[in-house]
Amino acid sequence: MRPYPILTGTTQPTHTLQNTGNLNEELFNEELFSLLKNDIVTEAEIIDLLGKGAKVETRDKYGWTPLMHAAWNGHYEAAEILIKQIKAEEINAKNKGDMTALMLASWRGKTKMVNLLIENKAKISPDPKPNLNPEQKPDKDAEMTALMLASWAGRVDTVELLLKKGADPNLKYKDGRTALMFASWAGHIGVVKKLVERITNTDERKAFINKQNNVGKNALMYAKEEGKSDVEEFLISEGGEVNLNFTYIDTEMSPLMLAAYKGDLEKVKNLLDSGSKVDERYRIDKDGRTPLMWAAWAGRREVVEELVRRNAKMDAVDVDERTVLMWAARSGQSEVVEFLLSKFADNSKRNKDGLTAEMYASAFGFDDLARKLAV
Repeated sequence: MRPYPILTGTTQPTHTLQNTGNLNEELFNEELFSLLKNDIVTEAEIIDLLGKGAKVETRDKYGWTPLMHAAWNGHYEAAEILIKQIKAEEINAKNKGDMTALMLASWRGKTKMVNLLIENKAKISPDPKPNLNPEQKPDKDAEMTALMLASWAGRVDTVELLLKKGADPNLKYKDGRTALMFASWAGHIGVVKKLVERITNTDERKAFINKQNNVGKNALMYAKEEGKSDVEEFLISEGGEVNLNFTYIDTEMSPLMLAAYKGDLEKVKNLLDSGSKVDERYRIDKDGRTPLMWAAWAGRREVVEELVRRNAKMDAVDVDERTVLMWAARSGQSEVVEFLLSKFADNSKRNKDGLTAEMYASAFGFDDLARKLAV
């Protein structure tokens, strides 16, 4: 391995990083992961573990590398050390959730970390997918991007940096959502303005605002649906239009799920009394959400309480192993989270990508809620 250079003014050890063998490698790898999850990490601690044999390219059971953990938690000095030790291509490694270190840092709004990763050749946008038809342009859509995640979480400074560094705001996720749609849906007016006001040409700005997803919804319609009035007013002032031809209805969402999502308590009671199954599943081949998950996500505490009273499974998971508590945490529903915790919901569970309810709350900027969820 390459020696880590001594930096003036630091307290790091003077030895170079050496692999001492495989005898305790697994133990030191675990220590490295545990260390990087702490609030404070020193250069000396990182170098000491690497010197003892911890591997920079090791992965935990969810596919996270040490650099990913450093990026998520904003451990800048640790990331500097790790980057100097990994192979160049490893900076763009993905975990089991297809997340890179850059995406994780962007999601958390760790702007200084984002800049460090980009300076070290982290890819801002996905590579074009191979296309067998030479007449068509290579497809870069269908993947989540760092800009989408930062926009969704309302990370204004990170969004500004990503745009400055060349992130493409026109890319679409697999369902057709753009970064602007994610920001509008979540109600992040600061991000919405950053994405829109960078375009000086009036016609181009209007076209950008009115891009549609796969079923015809644009950013304005997302804001309108979620009651984000400040975003709605701004987009209308900039030429946003409601698609009058939009007629998409999610027929795979049952009446009970829809009532739970909308918070219609009386209808929920009536449907359950009439034989609707309290734990029925939504699009089991794709999402697998239950009515309780829909209600928790939308913050419908009374409905959540009623469903739990009717023996809805609080430990149910969807196809991505997200729990009811995770659904409430990711949308910042503090009252629902408090109720679920009072009913002994397990806040230590992780989904298939290694995320906990606490991590979801942190990712979307609900720091106070994250503290309540801390294990």
